[in-house]
This record gives sequence, C-alpha cells and structure tokens, in this order.
Amino acid sequence: MDVAHDLGATGPGGTGQMGVQGVLGKMDLVMGSFSKTFVSNGGYLASHSPAVKQYVKHFAGSHTFSNGLSPAQAAAVLAAVEIVRSPEGEKLRGELFQAIGCLRDELGKRGIHPLGDPSPIVPVIIGDERLARVAHKLLYERNVAANCVEFPIVESGLARFRLQVMAKHQPEHARFAAQAVADTLAEMEAAARTLHQA
Repeated sequence: MDVAHDLGATGPGGTGQMGVQGVLGKMDLVMGSFSKTFVSNGGYLASHSPAVKQYVKHFAGSHTFSNGLSPAQAAAVLAAVEIVRSPEGEKLRGELFQAIGCLRDELGKRGIHPLGDPSPIVPVIIGDERLARVAHKLLYERNVAANCVEFPIVESGLARFRLQVMAKHQPEHARFAAQAVADTLAEMEAAARTLHQA
C-alpha cells in the first residue's frame, strides 16, 4: 500500500487508509514518503518479511544509489511522528479536514468540482496540457500554488491541478484560492475559444 499522502494526515490516530480500511499491520508492503506529513526527505518501504527486506536491500536501485537520512532529517521525522500521535495531531487533522471541506465547497460554488473523496490533495481537472501550463503560471502570479500534473503521471488530455491544503488554511484562503482558480479557468476557456475561432 502506498501511504505517501495519507499516513499521519488522515485516518484514526493518523493511521491513514490502513486505519480507515482496518488493515493496519496486515499489509505485505507499505511504502511512503517523509516529504509530506513528516516534513523531511526520503522515504521507506516496510515489510514483515525478512526475504523482502533483503531483496530490496540488494536489488532496489533507489536503495543502492541513495544515502541514509541525516540525523537532522531523522529527528524531524521522529518529532512529526510524536505530533501525529498526540492530541495536537488529532486537533490538526480536524482543522485540516475543515480547511479541505471549505476549499471544496468554495470551488463547488464556482462550478468547479474536485475529484475523489476529501483529502489534503484537492484535484481539479483542467484537461489540455498546454492550457494547464499557462493556467499554472497565471495562478502562481496570483499567489496560488497549484501543482500542475500532466501526462505521463495522468492520462493524456486530463491534466489537473493538485491543490494542497494545510491545517492552518483559513476560510478566506479557500475563498481567495477558489476565486483565483475560477478566474484563471475562465480566462483559459476564453483563450481556447479564440484559438478555435481563428
């Protein structure tokens, strides 16, 4: 199971989808990243199987050609784990999902319907890769960070923004971001119509 985006940020006690689905401790392989919830670098592959661990140790190129975490990076991960497991972590997850709901609601009011279930990543389909790149630049200039994801990460013609929500985002941030996205997409649609008419 890939838990890069959900472990620590979602699920009961921060256990992510493993906790939600009741499979915590039952997965053969769990892989994730320290660069999201755990505010560091690197990642991990966890398994109960000594054979899998040895195989990865000897044959995984990313393991063979990378370095271990520095003590400072490891300390950051451990501190983040302590917060995730604490009452503060529970409070932050609650605030995070309020902020997520607020952004999704504000986008919906403007006719923009994010994909999937509520999560810290709010995906908005743009479509054409060229328009998505221009829209990405315009949003950046409007102080909205909207990661542009396109082929080969997603299917060709289904480029999208991944809006990332933090626990400290407030309703005014959601309104500002949603309006900027709506305005930018309206500009892109007008530009596309002009190109087709030319």
